[in-house]
Amino acid sequence: CRRSCAETPRCGRGMVWVVRKAGLLAFDVVVTATAWASAVAIFLFRPATGGRFVAFVEDSSAPPGDADDAAGRAPKAAKTEAASGAAEAALAQMESGLSPRSAAPAPVRHVNVLAFGLAGAGQSSALNTLAGRAILLERGGQLTGTRGVQQAVIESPAPCPGVDTAGLALAFADCAGLSPDRIATDHDMLHFAGTVAHGAVRLPGSQVNVLMVTINVEARLQAAALANLVGILQMYKAQQSRCCLALTHWNTNPVMAEWNSDLLALRRQHLRKSDFDARGFAPPPPGAMMAKYREYLARSFSESSDAVAAERMGTVLDFFEDRVLWICPLDVFDREDLAEGNLDPYVAALYKHYRALALATLLRAAPEPIPSSVLSAPRTPPPATQAIFPT
Repeated sequence: CRRSCAETPRCGRGMVWVVRKAGLLAFDVVVTATAWASAVAIFLFRPATGGRFVAFVEDSSAPPGDADDAAGRAPKAAKTEAASGAAEAALAQMESGLSPRSAAPAPVRHVNVLAFGLAGAGQSSALNTLAGRAILLERGGQLTGTRGVQQAVIESPAPCPGVDTAGLALAFADCAGLSPDRIATDHDMLHFAGTVAHGAVRLPGSQVNVLMVTINVEARLQAAALANLVGILQMYKAQQSRCCLALTHWNTNPVMAEWNSDLLALRRQHLRKSDFDARGFAPPPPGAMMAKYREYLARSFSESSDAVAAERMGTVLDFFEDRVLWICPLDVFDREDLAEGNLDPYVAALYKHYRALALATLLRAAPEPIPSSVLSAPRTPPPATQAIFPT
């Protein structure tokens, strides 16, 4: 160093700074190389193991020719077998419960529902209840009833206790219904059939699993409504095994006061109770409510002029056998309260209970799909009502 002795202290500090920088640079190089080596090892490891976790256990038993005696090798062999067994058990447990990212996707089950019937029966609300979300427009007041065809697909319905919705995709075609106030003419029936056929084509794959008809049990079924309803069933009688009936408005105050007394008693027991106990919550089963509904119809149609209507209504109910969905919908405010956790516990429990039953019935009644061409619009109207279900 040609510096003078007076500059030596400054020279020493410079050397310290150089050494420190060199050490940090070397450390960065080592860390970077280690990271790249790990990445390469992981990349090479995945193809050999199929992307799954594999537990490697080192064999600690003594090799041939080891100086250890047999007594010394025995504990090591036992430990190795135990470790291997534990590793296999852990691997099996991990394979049975893989994380969603590594697990194979569940097979998608498509259920296409073609809904039609009488206007203003709560058909759109019933479909929204099955989906667990408001995916279709619900009309009320003077605009009651769907116009044309509403179509919606939901690949992840809201979770439903007791029903496996994993991999379930629901598709709805909500078709405009016939007027319940006047008997449909031949032109009306042909136009209705064309609307239903158009709705079937709009479903995914132009295929149909379930045909759903909706009836409002609170509304009075007059002669015109029954005639139109029976005409609809005659039109699709060949597909009877895939037809489901959705009943709405059976949980309203007038209906509960008239014939659904079991539900009224349950409401009085649990509604607006701060100490709501789900363990004591036992809603009336669908079979019991159907029996009471039939008794109510027989009691209401007591006059001879109503006997034919009562018999036809009974025949309509028999057409669907046990494929009946008891729909307990929520209005827009109840849906918001349910999402925020502010809905009355009784109302929420009743909605979830009957939604689970309805969805389970729908899935059970959903056979293999049929092409929409099977439901193509007829060129001639169906036969007269009297020839459909003789009274």
